[in-house]
Amino acid sequence: MSGNLCVQNDSGTKAGIFALGDRNRIEGNHLTLNDMQLRVNGQDNLVARNTACGTNLFDVAAGNQNAPWSPVASNTHPWGNIILCETP
Repeated sequence: MSGNLCVQNDSGTKAGIFALGDRNRIEGNHLTLNDMQLRVNGQDNLVARNTACGTNLFDVAAGNQNAPWSPVASNTHPWGNIILCETP
């Protein structure tokens, strides 16, 4: 899954992206104003180069490869996920 814009999703999971399965590549998406920006429950998934804005930024289960999440000003990892803003 790449190149998606996920805004104000109000599905059953209330996540911008919810990866329940295994071995997915979640890269280059923008997630904003969802109840949870990104939730990954499967195994062996790759999460990299995403941007997020909102509360409850991410919930990635153990057993997945999750590049670091940090604000844009301090993100130096080439595959890092970027926190654009956190809303109250």
